[in-house]
Amino acid sequence: MPARINSVSGGCRGAGRWRRARSTAGGRTGGEAMARFLRRCDGSAPPQQGARPWQACHLPLRAMEQPARPRLPEPSPPRSAPVVAFTRAEREVAPFHIPPGVVRLLGALLGLVLLREAAPILIPIAVAVALMFVLSGPVERLHRLGVPPHWGAGVVVTIMLTGVIGLGSVLARPAAQWAERAPTTVQQVVDTIERMRVAMLPPSRRAAQPLPTVHGGDSIQDKLATEGLLLTRVVFGQAMHFALQASATVILLYFLLASQSWLLTRTVEGVRRPRARALLLSGIRQARREIGLFLGTMGLINIGLGVVTGIALAFIGLPDPVLWGAVVAVLNFIPYLGPALVTVLLLLAGSMSFGATWTMLLPASIFLAGHAVEANLVSPWVMGRRLRLSPLSVFLSVMLWGWVWGFAGTLVAVPLLLGFRCLCQRRRGLRHICHYLEGGRSDAPSLTMLLRARERRMTRHTVRPSRRA
Repeated sequence: MPARINSVSGGCRGAGRWRRARSTAGGRTGGEAMARFLRRCDGSAPPQQGARPWQACHLPLRAMEQPARPRLPEPSPPRSAPVVAFTRAEREVAPFHIPPGVVRLLGALLGLVLLREAAPILIPIAVAVALMFVLSGPVERLHRLGVPPHWGAGVVVTIMLTGVIGLGSVLARPAAQWAERAPTTVQQVVDTIERMRVAMLPPSRRAAQPLPTVHGGDSIQDKLATEGLLLTRVVFGQAMHFALQASATVILLYFLLASQSWLLTRTVEGVRRPRARALLLSGIRQARREIGLFLGTMGLINIGLGVVTGIALAFIGLPDPVLWGAVVAVLNFIPYLGPALVTVLLLLAGSMSFGATWTMLLPASIFLAGHAVEANLVSPWVMGRRLRLSPLSVFLSVMLWGWVWGFAGTLVAVPLLLGFRCLCQRRRGLRHICHYLEGGRSDAPSLTMLLRARERRMTRHTVRPSRRA
């Protein structure tokens, strides 16, 4: 309780006390009455010059009845931590503070390293989940017709395996023949490039450069013969590794298709908050819809491109057009890098079939023309704006997952990017990343327009308080 009374009520109480003290003083003088009044006020200071007598008592009525209690010290406001100057020895002993951004970067790099080391386990899971998003539609349609999910999943997986095995058996023999002729063709291409390089040199230096002779692939064949045992071991090991991963992918795909509704229900039940459940369920459904639509649409487009390319290659006389059509359909799933690889393979096939003439460029030219029409007209019209992605983000995703998981990573790079975009759209801290992932929009505003918009927002924030005042 404060010791002074500065309010009107406190002054009125003091005036009343002064009148009572003066009336009880009797015939005493004013000084004696004042002294008695001060004693009743428990030793208050004498009044200042020009002040009235009742203003001398600055204590309330309770203070006159009870002794004044000691005032507790007021808590001091919180202060920042003091700046301590460490010596050199103390600095060496003191703990080092790592910024949160550096910790997140190190965590991301460690996660990428773990993903790369766990590739034999994670690649079948990623491929099976991507295929589940594509094949879940037929399983659901069969379930609506009365077929149980496990029987529907078995039928869909069996049809898929039959088609893949049949196509592989048809293409295995032509692929082996082209692989046998590849070393000789590579040696011929190297000799042709060397002749062209020597021909472009000035005459003074051309005499000192001997023209290469055609080796007929003997040097490479000798190396393959000497290292045949090691090459056989490597090929056998890679084949066994691929067979194990393919088997694991097929088995996992069957279980995912047979229990997709059960998995979705258990996943949503594990989240307690209703809002988080709604966000999780909508994100899973959107990712499933977009990834399934992308893979299904791109599969149809690539099959059409492979059929058209195979027919054109058969028309110009290139051997095994079915094989090259299948190669085009598979590798075109890899953005940017797949078409480049197909172009190089068709250049080699043209040189092996037509020799070092201008006709060797026809297979690659036909594919590039068909790919240009598909990439600039067919895909944008079929995909729509909803599935468009930024070319920069797609290329970076292909590079990243190609480094992490190799060829399989390049195949699932775009589906993983679509799933990551669905996550960013539902996380408030990651929504700004969507601006870098989405494509097909108009040109960005200029820096001048952005600065003007920021100035307008700042002006609004400064004008609003003055209006309220």
